[in-house]
Amino acid sequence: MKIIILTILSFVSFVNIIYAQWIQQPTGVSNYLRDIDFINSRTGWVCGDGGTILKTTNGGNNWISQFTGVTNKPLSSIHPVDSNVVYCVGWFETILKTTNGGNNWVIIENAPFGKGRSYESCFFIDENTGWVSSSSQIMKKTTNGGNSFVNYSNVVISRDLYFKDHFNGLGVSEVTYISKTSDGGENWSSYSIAGTGNLYRLSILKDGLTGFTVAYGSQIVYKTSNYGVSWDSVGIVPNLTVICSNFSSENIGWAGTNRDIGNAQLFKTTNGGKNWTAQNSNNTRSYNDIFALNDSLVWTCGGFGTIFHTKTGGDTVVNISQISSTVPENFQLNQNYPNPFNSSTKIKFNIKERDKYKLEIINTLGQSVREIINQDISPGSYEFMFDAYTLNSGVYFIRLSNHKYFKTIKTMLIK
Repeated sequence: MKIIILTILSFVSFVNIIYAQWIQQPTGVSNYLRDIDFINSRTGWVCGDGGTILKTTNGGNNWISQFTGVTNKPLSSIHPVDSNVVYCVGWFETILKTTNGGNNWVIIENAPFGKGRSYESCFFIDENTGWVSSSSQIMKKTTNGGNSFVNYSNVVISRDLYFKDHFNGLGVSEVTYISKTSDGGENWSSYSIAGTGNLYRLSILKDGLTGFTVAYGSQIVYKTSNYGVSWDSVGIVPNLTVICSNFSSENIGWAGTNRDIGNAQLFKTTNGGKNWTAQNSNNTRSYNDIFALNDSLVWTCGGFGTIFHTKTGGDTVVNISQISSTVPENFQLNQNYPNPFNSSTKIKFNIKERDKYKLEIINTLGQSVREIINQDISPGSYEFMFDAYTLNSGVYFIRLSNHKYFKTIKTMLIK
């Protein structure tokens, strides 16, 4: 006699979606914040108007205001060399330095309010050697920690600056100008990479060759693979007012806008700037700078003293429920229900073989507007609730794919 034993597996079909994307951190100030920089996952600084410098030693859970002695000055750029040495520059010939993490700030330069040139960016390769750029085409260099500076004229850099060593530097400016030096800043070659748009931020990866910049006004994303020798347009951010961007790797980056046109928004790319997905939106703030420590830990600062932080790269953490471990006969993406839907809908799919799968929402222009899943999945049947909290009403396509198969279904969002 055969004894057949039936094992009944119970699966929970509830899906937990955690909206832990961008969390606003308390700053205690309302001033316009312009630049943010970290040396590790816990310690960072931010600077802004009214001589504001804030420091955190716990990843931004608390931001402590530091006394600068220049309470009326807009501070535009801050650059920590290490946990002790930090430089900060600002408008009206303001240069500050600390050697004890900001407990005390030394004023190196401080012209009267409204007088002299304004310093827009600074970069220090070590505690002694650094560069400061201004809007009046003057580049200042020090090799003794700011005790003295050498001025170089006719340098078309006013917005952002990066040196990969003591000799090779890059800078960006208005009218899509790129400036490049190979002799430590004494001589610069400058050229425009497009006819329109202003470049405000420069993002160079750790390989020292790959970099990105996004043009305000044209939305175009530019990429270099040879440290600025040449640049290619690789995509477009869907907002005209992009004023900051930062890439953590060759594929993953973020861009922020101000609120000149509609809401200020944060966008993310996962394919090197080709396509962008909206992540965070606010109609009362601007996003002025983004700092990405890696693909997950990112901070951004902006208007009204705001700082936002994410531990997930800005992505919603989605927990998918496996409703069956039985290996299905086919790869399948079922029609979502309800359809049309208002805000949320259930999506079910079957996986026949273990592989890396991508599930994304695509608009009628063929652009990926939300990447829901991009991970290894084992065979079985799955379901989860999709919440279209950032999407506008309209027709969308849900696409499930791996390296061999893909399936696309049509859906409609009605809010």
